[in-house]
Amino acid sequence: MRSPALLIILVVLAAGCIGQSTPTTQIESADLVIAANQPTVPAAPTAGSDFTARFTVSNQHKDRVATGVGVWIFDTGKCKLVRIGDKPVTEFQSYYDQNRIWPGLAFAASPYRTDFAPGQTEVVRMTLTAPSTTEMANLPATCPIRYKVDYSFTARTEMGIEVISTNRLQEVEVQTGARPTAERTLFIGGGPIRVQLDPTSALPVETGRKISFTVTIKNDGEGEFSKVDEGKLKMKVPAGMTVPTDLNGKPCGDFFTLSGDSWVNARKIDVVQKVSNPVTCTFTAPGSDKVPIQQQLTFSAELPYDYNYFGQEIAVPITP
Repeated sequence: MRSPALLIILVVLAAGCIGQSTPTTQIESADLVIAANQPTVPAAPTAGSDFTARFTVSNQHKDRVATGVGVWIFDTGKCKLVRIGDKPVTEFQSYYDQNRIWPGLAFAASPYRTDFAPGQTEVVRMTLTAPSTTEMANLPATCPIRYKVDYSFTARTEMGIEVISTNRLQEVEVQTGARPTAERTLFIGGGPIRVQLDPTSALPVETGRKISFTVTIKNDGEGEFSKVDEGKLKMKVPAGMTVPTDLNGKPCGDFFTLSGDSWVNARKIDVVQKVSNPVTCTFTAPGSDKVPIQQQLTFSAELPYDYNYFGQEIAVPITP
């Protein structure tokens, strides 16, 4: 089965963004493509009869497209899957995964996957045949209908940091008697996969001094995501940022290497129990010649990822 991709981009965030936890932080919902079960008709089918099970698949984002959406039905218990929509199940291609058959569900004109526009909802309707009384040994039974949804999406995270010139910093310290403070600006877009950026240096950063921050990958959804493959996570730094001379061209250790105008992860990043170990990156801020007073600078990156979301099991009671 083809794996969908994710893209993560860290871009400029203007100061003053309205957020959930602080005035400089905004976090959109992790829910993106979700499924919701609908009532089975009839609610308790009898042995040997046909019944209809349904669930909806929705793109929750208001203005972004979810691409490569596919639905995979992988277990119906002793109930036999007969049709998906108005088509016999034999018309749907099957994939083998862990010795099980996954019939891919068609949407619209696409045979097995399609894009979901913002807010788009589709109903998945299945016709199944309940087991016979002999198969049930004349006892009540339950058919579990299990399915998953997978898709591609572009998650976005945005961070900005303040850089202050040495002269301006000294002026403020003389006027107030204390070092000024500043907060990073942060935006984390919708979708289950998050890139968390956390500065570990005092803000604002003085021109010509080091700025360090950690990069952490988080899975805030209910689905599966286990790793960032080598070469997938790309990060850009603002113009004027340089690598400290003592880091030998490796601002993030062995995790990133320079490729064109981006820093690309040179090693696989594992996501264990829904979070990766933080990767620390250190750069040198531009000098006072480039930031004469104070300026907000930003960082950017992109990351393709696969996501699988398992819907809630539809448990259908069968009466003998």
